[in-house]
Amino acid sequence: MKTKFEVFILIPDKRLVTLTKEVARKYKVYKALKDQKGPHISFLYPQEKLEDKEVKEIIKYYNKRLEFVKPFYLQINGIGYFRKAHKSDNKINYVVYIGVEPSKELTRLYRIFNKGIEDYNYWRYRTFKPHISLARTDLDKEKFYKIIKNYKNYKIKFKIRLTCIYAGTRSNKKQKWKLVKMKLSSK
Repeated sequence: MKTKFEVFILIPDKRLVTLTKEVARKYKVYKALKDQKGPHISFLYPQEKLEDKEVKEIIKYYNKRLEFVKPFYLQINGIGYFRKAHKSDNKINYVVYIGVEPSKELTRLYRIFNKGIEDYNYWRYRTFKPHISLARTDLDKEKFYKIIKNYKNYKIKFKIRLTCIYAGTRSNKKQKWKLVKMKLSSK
């Protein structure tokens, strides 16, 4: 059976969940809040569906590579935003996010995960801007600018230790994610 496949870092921190709920309720933008995974940083997200066998092979590859990656800290820092036009219809996608400072370790992980998927014609290069979406997809221009205005000086800064990455599969958007935990090296 074919399923959608994602790789992400879950960050189940209460401060992030509370902030996401606050913004969702205040501005009626629920997409980021309704994400079944909770606060996370995406490495790969669905474009094409993969066969279950392919997913197992990819996860096996990732686990082998992660044996050489030691746990490290992620620095969460501030609120940011971006706009981007979709190539297909030029519709503007507005995103307000919680910042994650780039690091050598995080960039290395990103490369590992993108390299592992290349052979399945699933990979697409994109600039890696690590972030945790606070509001997205259901955000129009007016709400986007209101959130930026009201949260531009919002202070959120802390470190969180990263010890594992998750891969998730699901056959459709209504189905819950089936998660596979991939641990970083314990050496």
